[in-house]
Amino acid sequence: MSTPRIHSPFTAPRPASPLDDVLADLRELTGFEEDLIERSQRSSNTAALCNRILACCLVPPGHPPEAALERIRGLLVAQRDQALVVLRQRSLGDAVETRVTCPACQEVNAVHFNLSTLPMHLPQTPLTLSVSTPEGESHHLRLPTAGDQADLITADPKTAAQRRTWLLHRCLVSVAGQTGLSLEAVHALPTRTRRALEGALSDAVPRFDLTMGMACHKCGHAFDVPFDIASFFLTS
Repeated sequence: MSTPRIHSPFTAPRPASPLDDVLADLRELTGFEEDLIERSQRSSNTAALCNRILACCLVPPGHPPEAALERIRGLLVAQRDQALVVLRQRSLGDAVETRVTCPACQEVNAVHFNLSTLPMHLPQTPLTLSVSTPEGESHHLRLPTAGDQADLITADPKTAAQRRTWLLHRCLVSVAGQTGLSLEAVHALPTRTRRALEGALSDAVPRFDLTMGMACHKCGHAFDVPFDIASFFLTS
């Protein structure tokens, strides 16, 4: 007999997030996804590939994932990365064995760890921001998503300023009450305003610090190894 779930009258139950819903439906990898990964090894858009793999694992094997893809694209990038880690755990287990080259002596070091030890807790994050400028203007933004990340790679802006403009254009809900600004209008915003908006986004976007400290077993050189979830997932 199942046990009823009782909530304290003093504590409201936490509503399910889009990530919770994705994890509830996520199945493990099959040969269909293995084939997709192998056929896409030369793809430069690893974000789009990871999004699609997750979407495929929300539907029965071999079924079209387009509707599910919109669920993944709507996740924050950090939430998508959490889902990738869970997918890897469900499909291949928690233990990881990889190799890292020492930058001092070029010796290849074997690394063993468990994914469950990674610091991947995400605080509850508001999905929209309000930014006030010294001039008294109020601007509203939403946080960038996994879909934005993939589309930015596809758009391939040529300069850092163009990349920042592209992302601001995607994330701006309104500027001083104006909505629907064009890409050119966002590019033409004063630098002071752009920096305030970019800084607010940078501060609000949740991210993981997954740098691992290493010591070479041959020469003893200590060095840090950044752990990129998407790259690890596609090569593991």
